[in-house]
Amino acid sequence: MIVRPIAPPPFRLFSSVSEAVLRSTSATAAGGAFSAAASVGSGATGWTPNQGVYFTAPSITGPWSGPVNFSNGTTYSSQSTFVLPIKGTQTTSYMYMGDRWGPAQGQRINESQYVWLPLRFPTSTTLAMDGRSQITVDTVTGSVTLGGDTPLQRIRSARTGRCANVSGNQLLYGRSVIHYPCSGASNEMVEERPSGKDVQFVFQQSGLCLAQNDEVATGGPVVQHGCTQARAQWYRVGRTIVNRRTGACLEVSAATSDTTLRTGRCDASDRQQWTVTA
Repeated sequence: MIVRPIAPPPFRLFSSVSEAVLRSTSATAAGGAFSAAASVGSGATGWTPNQGVYFTAPSITGPWSGPVNFSNGTTYSSQSTFVLPIKGTQTTSYMYMGDRWGPAQGQRINESQYVWLPLRFPTSTTLAMDGRSQITVDTVTGSVTLGGDTPLQRIRSARTGRCANVSGNQLLYGRSVIHYPCSGASNEMVEERPSGKDVQFVFQQSGLCLAQNDEVATGGPVVQHGCTQARAQWYRVGRTIVNRRTGACLEVSAATSDTTLRTGRCDASDRQQWTVTA
């Protein structure tokens, strides 16, 4: 593992463990809430996202302890690549920067994305990271907070009164989207983000987008997937939500017991009527 410490100059490189086991970046913080050196890394699993880990030490020269898991099991569908210190007039924040590789979700390498989230420090020797679809960076004060100016909303079915919801609070690509009693949970709240002439519906919890799971014009299952996917682009016609790639409309099943969402040929029925509101 090659560790690239972010520390007061001079910067140093040093190595430990094996690069075959972990790929790593690191950050160090002296004083304040966090008083140890920390190395942030992820497993060597090709393009596939994996569990983020960190090591700590009383100083950059060690001794080092760990690894300790942080974030969720896939580090919000990313692999660590860098930790950026943001130093301002009031504080210094540390930004996790991760790669969300396109080939991990069946895309080309140049369709890869990034995950940027603030690290927080519950104690003087531990770190943690929470997921959101938006962050706010104040480069003057140095603060990085979860959330942003774009309102979070719900996609609510006119027929059932239920909301689009990522099944089981899952964070991975390809997880089913269902309609479920509205509760305001983070796996239900979406950011409607402009994408050229279209929009994307970005789930707050995962940072992934509402997408049709195939490219069949007659429709197919609806999942969460990478936002650069063509089938994650939508446009609205009145109260219908139309997939740009296939031309099929978001709909609930005709069977009231079926909670899965899908797309189908647009027919203006109440099964295809939606409101997108807070």
